[in-house]
Amino acid sequence: MIKSIQLYFFIGLLLITGTCTSLQSQANNSNDRDVQTTMADELKAAINQGGVAAAKKRFAEIYPAQKSKYPFDASAFMQLITEYVNSGNMEVVQVLAEINATLSQEMIQTQLAAAQPQMSALMAQHEQALALANLQQQQLIEQMEQGEKPQLKPTSKGSLRSDLDRFIGLYGAPNNSSAHRQLWVSKSCEGQLVVGATWGDAAPWWMQADADAVFTYSDHFFSLAIRFTLDDNNQASELTHDLANFTSPLIRTGPLTADYPSCLEPHRR
Repeated sequence: MIKSIQLYFFIGLLLITGTCTSLQSQANNSNDRDVQTTMADELKAAINQGGVAAAKKRFAEIYPAQKSKYPFDASAFMQLITEYVNSGNMEVVQVLAEINATLSQEMIQTQLAAAQPQMSALMAQHEQALALANLQQQQLIEQMEQGEKPQLKPTSKGSLRSDLDRFIGLYGAPNNSSAHRQLWVSKSCEGQLVVGATWGDAAPWWMQADADAVFTYSDHFFSLAIRFTLDDNNQASELTHDLANFTSPLIRTGPLTADYPSCLEPHRR
């Protein structure tokens, strides 16, 4: 049972000291120093002279006031502990293990503190790269969304417009609000003003923009001219037209109802 406890204890020391040995190897490769008496050699000399009590006393004198004079070599310290493990002197091993834990913890903290600026710089670079990636992704999404929108292109019907919403609505006579005697104004999905009548079965007229608020239509059998009057907010409030036997001007009586689509598919003759 005692041997098993000693074995587990020794394995724990190997793990702790192995970590410190790796860290110290990195430090020694980057820092040249004069050869000094190591902590392991100094404590071994104390043990040889006065046993465990002498080792404790000597360590108390060295640490932390004089620790710079006796550098901690994790590998050498492990060899010292192994020597006493093999001899079966567990009292010495226990004392050396406690000292090793103290020195190892300090070494690990020192190494981590030294690496902190590099770690912070790496984290900052990572955050910058992540922010740039997010920005590029957002720009790509916006470009894709813009690419899906209908592009307004000039056609034989005149310049297509993107400001037609201010004209859209229902227009009727000021003294007659009948829904069956009105003109409706909408737009095509490609940016052309479209006007229709709420009575009869006549096809709507696909207007050509002649000026900011003036639109015309003509074919071999029919022609129509419409001029909108704009209010202080640049929104259409009424329209005049040249339709025969129909009141002019007409006032805007309200928006289009849900029966009308938000835009009409491009007109094909």
